[in-house]
Amino acid sequence: MELTYPRAMQSRGASRLLPVLLGLVLLFVGAWFAFNIVATARQAHQLQSQVDAAQKSISTLDTKQAATDLTALAATAAELRAATEKPVWQVAEILPFLGSSARATTAAAIAADELATAAVPLMAAIGGQESTVGKIMAALDSPDLIEQLRVAADRANTQLASVSSGGFTDPLGKAIGLSDSIASAKQSLPNLVTALNTAVQAGGPLRNMLGASRPTTWLVMAQNPAELRGSGGLFSAYLIVRFTNGNMEIIEAGSRKNLDKEFPRAQQIPYWKAVSPETAGTWGPALGEWASFNIAADFPTVARLASAGMTKRGTPIDGVIAIDPSVTAAILAGTGPVEHKGVTIDSSTAERFFTQDLYEEFPGFSDVAAKDELAMGLTYATIDAALKRPLDGSALWGAMSKAVEAGHLKVWSKNRIDQAWLETLPIAAAFAQHPQDLIIGFVNGTGGKLDPYVTRQIDIDSSNCPTDGTVSTTIRMHNQVPKNLPPYVDVTLDQDGIPDPSVPSGFTRTFVTAYAPGTTLEDSSYLKEANKDGKAIEPAYGGTSGRPNWMVPVELKRGESTELRMVFKVTKCPEAAG
Repeated sequence: MELTYPRAMQSRGASRLLPVLLGLVLLFVGAWFAFNIVATARQAHQLQSQVDAAQKSISTLDTKQAATDLTALAATAAELRAATEKPVWQVAEILPFLGSSARATTAAAIAADELATAAVPLMAAIGGQESTVGKIMAALDSPDLIEQLRVAADRANTQLASVSSGGFTDPLGKAIGLSDSIASAKQSLPNLVTALNTAVQAGGPLRNMLGASRPTTWLVMAQNPAELRGSGGLFSAYLIVRFTNGNMEIIEAGSRKNLDKEFPRAQQIPYWKAVSPETAGTWGPALGEWASFNIAADFPTVARLASAGMTKRGTPIDGVIAIDPSVTAAILAGTGPVEHKGVTIDSSTAERFFTQDLYEEFPGFSDVAAKDELAMGLTYATIDAALKRPLDGSALWGAMSKAVEAGHLKVWSKNRIDQAWLETLPIAAAFAQHPQDLIIGFVNGTGGKLDPYVTRQIDIDSSNCPTDGTVSTTIRMHNQVPKNLPPYVDVTLDQDGIPDPSVPSGFTRTFVTAYAPGTTLEDSSYLKEANKDGKAIEPAYGGTSGRPNWMVPVELKRGESTELRMVFKVTKCPEAAG
């Protein structure tokens, strides 16, 4: 028997079934959509962990492991990028509650894919090198790979620039978890692009300086700002190092006092041959002594003098590298602590040790040889550690960048082409880099080691220059020397290096030198100082490396302050004043 239903009843059944079918379809589509979203989120999580692994191996300069990590990262990034090109993800990008995170993930996938893919061959090219210098040389020998990575980094920087820093607040963004990585990449990529641009330009000069075509010999001079000089501080210790196709060896090391003994005072450096007659006449025999030759603030002038002195003693050099305790501390950030004769220093203690603690351990004049030997031993140990130990590249880069920015590292090359490249960088510390700028230098005038306890502030005002052609500077100094310092530290020496008992403890004398871009000094005076308020002064006039300079001795007793003001008529205003 065949059952039949009224047409109305059939219609009601169909109408009830249709929503169920639509619901099932939507459920299926939603499940498929969610499955794809979750799968992509898992890939994003995997990418995050692989980025962390690659960053760790790169930061420790473990290039072999970095090549492996980057290869895995490139594969995951390519998979994630392919996933973000699927229709389901493109739909997610336009949804109001998912779109921001979805688009950010797509941008991150593209950037990571291109960066990792470009980095793998470069990392593989340098992965076989053990020493840091060897890795640098291998990279410089691969300029095409550096350029390939530079292009990828530039594209990644552009790609992520459009990503909103306020994204990843929706459920998808929280599930993916790329927010911190993208924020970090947006901050670091511009620096990477700059560094790679520099590396592309630096290939030829750096290869020359590291002995690619022929061995090169460099003087590394340690300067101690406990006793100021124009180029940084007292020349206290030295190393002579040789680079042969990137391989570095220390061929001589010693205290500056070893150099002092080789020739009579003022005859250690043939300064009259190394600098212009004007410069030689301004500073005189002080340029002929290793203890004071670095009195000028123009580092190429100082380096040419050092080169002349090394040539006279039979150890000609190709260049000069000047470091101080800040640079030593930066190197130790990458190497970890070093030890010599039971004394250990690290990145947090090196600066204070070389400028203060060392003198507390060896307080007397009879301790000088032991003090110098310990300082030299720790300096040698630091350089040796940089050559032989695995390095924390991230810590080294961060600390060294700050040291360079503050002017603690200086480099000069005898090769004119290489020097021209160096003068595009702050490490050249050359007057030629600042043709319109007023430069202030400080030189210790007592022979003691009190400069760490004297504060100095320099204010330069060029606001009136466009109207009257003048630039003024105000130099504020305050003597904060504590009592009961060791006699080797708190002392004033006479011309023969003998302590002068008539000078009270805590007394400082600093020769403040203004290297002006103009030709005349309009006015100079003490603004505030004990018994000298408003007193006009007449600085000593001279010239250094083609630039006029004026020098004023500033004497301060313990607790005293001063403000020194000088106004110059200049031939061309600093760029900031225009």
